[in-house]
Amino acid sequence: MITVIRKCDRCNRQRRNDKDFLWNVGVSISKEYVPQISGKDCRIQFCRHCMVLLGLLPSVQDDPPAPDPKPTTLEIVELLAEKLREREDA
Repeated sequence: MITVIRKCDRCNRQRRNDKDFLWNVGVSISKEYVPQISGKDCRIQFCRHCMVLLGLLPSVQDDPPAPDPKPTTLEIVELLAEKLREREDA
């Protein structure tokens, strides 16, 4: 059996063999409408808990209480920039 460990790019939580654990998050800035991001991969993956903290998904009653204050959009952009720098250095 193959074990796949998925890890959130924001809080570093991990789950094994849970294909629905992570959500792809991307930010695009353009003067014109662009239906999809081309070129470099500008996505990060957040767990559902982090998506709720960011206000990108509605809260569900069985979610654990939020330990962190709600992050700003700038923090999301900084995380994306950090991931891109890591990929460029590799």
